[in-house]
Amino acid sequence: MRLEKRASGFRFKLQEKRWKVLYCDRPLAEVHRADDHRGFVRAPFAGYCDEFLVHAVDVEGKASGIEEELVRLLGSWGKIPVTYAGGVGDFEDLARLKKLGKNMLNVTIGSALDLFGGTMSYEKVKRILSGMTK
Repeated sequence: MRLEKRASGFRFKLQEKRWKVLYCDRPLAEVHRADDHRGFVRAPFAGYCDEFLVHAVDVEGKASGIEEELVRLLGSWGKIPVTYAGGVGDFEDLARLKKLGKNMLNVTIGSALDLFGGTMSYEKVKRILSGMTK
């Protein structure tokens, strides 16, 4: 399952048998109720997923900073592993991700890495991330 976060809300992208894709938009408020057994994320998805990959698509690929509200939300959920993607542009973003995400999130970094022409050293990122999550 891929969960995309846009300023307008969340978009869930599910792939079923034969790669059929389903979309289901839900407002942020419904995801906040995820601790409740009736919560949208927990009830239909968490029991069927090993991990969530969440894309902050409004900042993804821009290396211009993380979406802090989303990071706080994901860090407080803690039901299954969550990987955050989007906006990481420097080592200060990684520090904010660790703090706001309560050291509970994995992260993907793309265009900001030196491997892809960015300024963040891949080797330094590896050293930092090796001690970032539980």
